[in-house]
Amino acid sequence: MEVRLLVVDDNAVFREELGGLLEGEGHSVALAASGPKALEILATQPADVVLTDLKMPRMGGLALLTQITGTYPEILVVVITGYATIDTAVEAMRLGAFDYLRSPAGSRRSARSSNGPNRNAGSGPGPELPGPRAPFSAAG
Repeated sequence: MEVRLLVVDDNAVFREELGGLLEGEGHSVALAASGPKALEILATQPADVVLTDLKMPRMGGLALLTQITGTYPEILVVVITGYATIDTAVEAMRLGAFDYLRSPAGSRRSARSSNGPNRNAGSGPGPELPGPRAPFSAAG
């Protein structure tokens, strides 16, 4: 089953690598470089899951999470970060995150320092993603 995903990350290389990996797994993927851009996309394109970075300029992942869960409660939001702490994990879950994942430090670091895609990306099995919640609420 195709899952509609929105990947939100201010790091273009990481965002595009993750988006490409997920598309390769057969999912429909939209990409956004910021929280405000993600909200613009969600206003016109439905998504089942939003994967968002925690630390971004203008609107961080927790602020985006709050906006999404308030406006689109049927969308699952997964916060992904290289800066995981217990406090931010607890806060993300309290705000309604479906999950909070620590990105491998090496992959974030290589994405931030490389001029192109990480050549090791996609060498392992793809992530297991949740399907849409059933049944969808009428608010969606």
